[in-house]
Order: sequence, then C-alpha cells, then structure tokens
Amino acid sequence: MPSTLTAGVKDGKRSKKIERNTLKVDFIEILLLWMAVIVWMIARGLSTAQL
Repeated sequence: MPSTLTAGVKDGKRSKKIERNTLKVDFIEILLLWMAVIVWMIARGLSTAQL
C-alpha cells in the first residue's frame, strides 16, 4: 500500500513539472508568433513603400 501512495505523489510532482514546462513552451511559442507577425508586417510595409 505505501508504494502506491508514494507513486501517486511522484506522479503528482511530475505532472506539476510538466504543466510548468508547457506554460513556458506556450509563452515562448506566443512570443515567436508575435515576432514573426511583426517581421511580416514590416516586410509587407517595406515592399509596398518600394513600389
């Protein structure tokens, strides 16, 4: 019985770490997406200005 309880606690700690990592990954993905949008908007603006 104690082994199953400790396994449950370990799984809980692992899931918290996974949640934290996914939050960091989501934040980085959103930052990269915004950077790509900004670069695309600047490039689009420059191309129309040159024409």
